[in-house]
Amino acid sequence: MLDCFQLLHFHIGSQIPSTGLLADGVGEDAQIYSELVRLGVNMQVLDIGGGLGIDYDGSKSGDSDLSVAYGLGEYALAVVQAVKFVCDRKNIKHPVLCSESGRAIVSHHSILVFEAVSSTVSKAATMTPLALQYFVDGLTDDARADYRNMTSAAMRGEYETCLLYADQLKQRCVDLFRDGTIGMEHLAAVDALCEFVGKANLHRLRKLTGRRVGWGWVMGWVGLGWF
Repeated sequence: MLDCFQLLHFHIGSQIPSTGLLADGVGEDAQIYSELVRLGVNMQVLDIGGGLGIDYDGSKSGDSDLSVAYGLGEYALAVVQAVKFVCDRKNIKHPVLCSESGRAIVSHHSILVFEAVSSTVSKAATMTPLALQYFVDGLTDDARADYRNMTSAAMRGEYETCLLYADQLKQRCVDLFRDGTIGMEHLAAVDALCEFVGKANLHRLRKLTGRRVGWGWVMGWVGLGWF
């Protein structure tokens, strides 16, 4: 089935305010594309989604939700350079780039409002002891220190501290993946591990404190509505 895959698509979000944020997201996507090609997936097209924003207030500011600090040419240059850098470093053939810049095409001509009628929560993945050992052995020294601090805090019952270390470990590994230091397998492993640790600790915190405790990336909440 690997020969059937032709395109990798992702969506960085709408109204990206700066080319720096754009390059970070596209660079990470290019890492995933390169890793998949390395693993034998015969892809040729990289769809970057969108992100091309609109300067609604005319300020040309990268610090505003109503503006962007770049033009169309700068947007295209940031995307091409980010993908080229990753592919050249890993000796991967340059993909065909596609963009779905819907906001920039239709701008703010209409608004869709609908009622959320239901929700669902994703289940955390589990890791076998062998997979856990493989994950730990592949970490850098700093990331391994985060992992040890996280597990030590959990064993001491310091659940909020454990959550902080898990969040730090996840972010560090995302940065390592962007740099090409670790592969996609390790990124998936740390994501599953931190999700499991996060949900387990949130459950204990709620029982101890009697209050709701939120942790953005670990909750996996998806709202459902009728269109």
